[in-house]
Amino acid sequence: MIGPKCILVLQKYTKVSDGMGGYTWVYQSVRKMKGVLTSLTGNERYVTGKIEVFRTHRFMVDFPKGVTITEKDRFTLGIRTFDIQVVANTLEQNIQLQIDLLEIT
Repeated sequence: MIGPKCILVLQKYTKVSDGMGGYTWVYQSVRKMKGVLTSLTGNERYVTGKIEVFRTHRFMVDFPKGVTITEKDRFTLGIRTFDIQVVANTLEQNIQLQIDLLEIT
C-alpha cells in the first residue's frame, strides 16, 4: 500500500446491558488498525445494481487476523467518524482489504 500510514480505531456495534434488565446498542472500540486513508475526489461512486453507495474516503489495510469487519461497524480518527459503506477483499486472497467510508462528522 502506497501512501502515508494512519491509525484508525475500529468500533463494533454491540449490545450491552443497561443495568435494568434490558439492553442497549452502542459502538465499542475493538482494535486500532494501521493503513492508508485516502480522500476520494469528485463524484466517485460504487454502483451495484440500482443502489448507489456514496463514499468520501478509502481505507486500505492489511487483512486483519481474528476480527471481522462489516458494514455495521465504523472507524474513528480523533473526533472524525467514518461509516463503513463497502468492504472488499481484493480477489478474495485475504491479503488486504479495501474499505470505502463515508465521513459523518
